[in-house]
Amino acid sequence: MSKSEAERAVKLAELLTKAAVALKALSTAVLMGRVTDDEFLDAERLLSDLVDVIRDQCESYVPPRVVDSKRPAQ
Repeated sequence: MSKSEAERAVKLAELLTKAAVALKALSTAVLMGRVTDDEFLDAERLLSDLVDVIRDQCESYVPPRVVDSKRPAQ
């Protein structure tokens, strides 16, 4: 594993840990009925950062396409 790969792996591990903690706190706040918009926004930002890191690390990433749900009649 190269140095840059190791750094990316550490960054991913850190983000996954932060996301787990944030989602646990968010779920607890929702269950208690004390959730705020800021908590939702914080979780969204963190998950967005996580998506960016995962996308950057995946060399074979192909963005999703919009596929027409109608199939040609056969």
